[in-house]
Amino acid sequence: MAKDALDLGIHHLQFNQDSSCFIVATSFGFRVFALQEDGPVKQQLNRRFENGGIGYAEMLYRCNYVGLIGGSKTPCFPTNRVIVFDDKTESVVVDLPFTSEAKAVKLRRDRIVVVLERRVHVYTFTAAPTLLYEFQTFENPKGLIALCPEDINPILATPGPESGQLQIINLNQTNEVPLIVAAHEGALGALALNADGSKVATASAKGTLIRVFDTNTGQKLHEVRRGTERATVLCISFDAESKRLCCSSDHGTIHVFDLQDQEAAAASSLLPQSLLPKYFSSQWSFAKFSVSASRSICTFGKEPGTIVAVSDTGFVYTAHFESGGDIKVESYPFIDVDDLAAQPS
Repeated sequence: MAKDALDLGIHHLQFNQDSSCFIVATSFGFRVFALQEDGPVKQQLNRRFENGGIGYAEMLYRCNYVGLIGGSKTPCFPTNRVIVFDDKTESVVVDLPFTSEAKAVKLRRDRIVVVLERRVHVYTFTAAPTLLYEFQTFENPKGLIALCPEDINPILATPGPESGQLQIINLNQTNEVPLIVAAHEGALGALALNADGSKVATASAKGTLIRVFDTNTGQKLHEVRRGTERATVLCISFDAESKRLCCSSDHGTIHVFDLQDQEAAAASSLLPQSLLPKYFSSQWSFAKFSVSASRSICTFGKEPGTIVAVSDTGFVYTAHFESGGDIKVESYPFIDVDDLAAQPS
């Protein structure tokens, strides 16, 4: 009998910085799974807390530190606190309290970034964190944030102070005013950085268009169309070379876009792009597939031409696609339903 997301107690899914693992926040604690080149994922860790659940979890590559925010009907930690948990010693090493609910936490080796409804706080990653910077944002109930882990280009991307704005901050140049980009007409719905922090992708709350911007200049580089119907974009990911983009939505579909094709089309078009209606000038996905869930995350696999998606129904999907759009999808459960019976109530 299939179990839904509520039965599984999954509250949050997220890949780590190099997409080699994903972490699952549950009503019982958190789990870490490693992606395998030869097939199914392998569970690396199943950390259970007797006193409640986790609503948000963030890995730092594969090290023993995990950022946590309490969640579920009975949170393990108050939801206005951000915890850094050392799984090696099974202890809390950082506990940051706030006057309002924490929405998200991001980790670098040298920084802890906390997202509140209208502010972003940046701390040193030390035993006694020091608050370094605060940035104002528009209402951000989803905790949208992207943080580049690279030391050379430590870019932080957040919603801007006004609806539809994107705010780009270089944490090595905080004496400069953040770069504000008018990304969308409506509020942002999703955002993601590429691996080196040179590009950022955004979707609006409407979820029909995804735009890619240069993080240094704010110039719009690409515009791709997920569809024409409103949807909530849940996840956006670049491939390692930033030549392709994938996204998931609450429609249960994963779309794959070729950013190189759009560059070629723009260069060869007989009409200036500004004269083309948006519906025609936007690049559509060249491949897509469905997952049996309204919540999922996606990333590019290590093998060329592969997408990995993880759903809150407890399944991993591996899709192999060709440039022409042909796609083959395999799926398998990553949570053993029988194991749930052993979870603390």
